[in-house]
Amino acid sequence: MKTYCFVITSFDKKPNIKDLQAKFEAKKVDEPIQKIDFDKIYEELIKPAIIKAGMEPLIEREETTFGSIHKTMYEKIILCEFCIADLTNANPNAYYELGMRYAVRPFTTIPIIASSHFPLPFDIGFDRTFACKSSAKSGQF
Repeated sequence: MKTYCFVITSFDKKPNIKDLQAKFEAKKVDEPIQKIDFDKIYEELIKPAIIKAGMEPLIEREETTFGSIHKTMYEKIILCEFCIADLTNANPNAYYELGMRYAVRPFTTIPIIASSHFPLPFDIGFDRTFACKSSAKSGQF
């Protein structure tokens, strides 16, 4: 049986809050806002890395059982041997889930973030975090 690695992340395409903030500050609110494709990041970067490490990736959007989403998600957060948390875009849910994970398994949790989204909040800013360089001009991630 393979070791499981749960992935905490956003889903779908979301507006890049750093781009939104920059356009607001530059008073260019009419310009289109870059989107981050979290599904693509998972499928092309995170999932293959987990598989290459010999683990089985788990992500809540692929859950097929019925019932409370919170129950299965909390079980995975607490029970999975490893966890990767994508903190790009300052998603409050991701930070909440990361806090739960740190409470039970802090040493097998790997935070990742797009390099354009630094600095991290003070509480986790000193933890080792993997920064992923995104292609901001192409809007791919």
